[in-house]
Amino acid sequence: YIRMAATVIIAVVVRLCLDCVGLILTRQDALSASFWFAHCHKDGTCVLTGCLLFFLSLAVCSLFGWACQDWITNPSRNPFARKFSFSIMVDAATWIPISVSVGKTNALVEWFMDVGKDNLAQML
Repeated sequence: YIRMAATVIIAVVVRLCLDCVGLILTRQDALSASFWFAHCHKDGTCVLTGCLLFFLSLAVCSLFGWACQDWITNPSRNPFARKFSFSIMVDAATWIPISVSVGKTNALVEWFMDVGKDNLAQML
């Protein structure tokens, strides 16, 4: 349970950092957005920025997990692997895009609800 909790905590901290980047790039007020980059209203640029952050996190985390897993968790290649559990970082890399997608899905739905005035369009 401790390992899973540490994995989720690392993923959430990285997602919060990405949310801060999204808030800065879109010039949103952090207090009005509740420090969560998931509210775009009628701003299509905000939605595109959220999608870009999601795909960027997916690519970087996948690359990290693929390229570094053998090196970072192998005690013969990485002397710190005996003392620290780097596999938690590799596992967190799989959770980061999932965590990012939750907020970006919320922004996308909110944008569709604000842009679409027809009930059928809002339902889709």
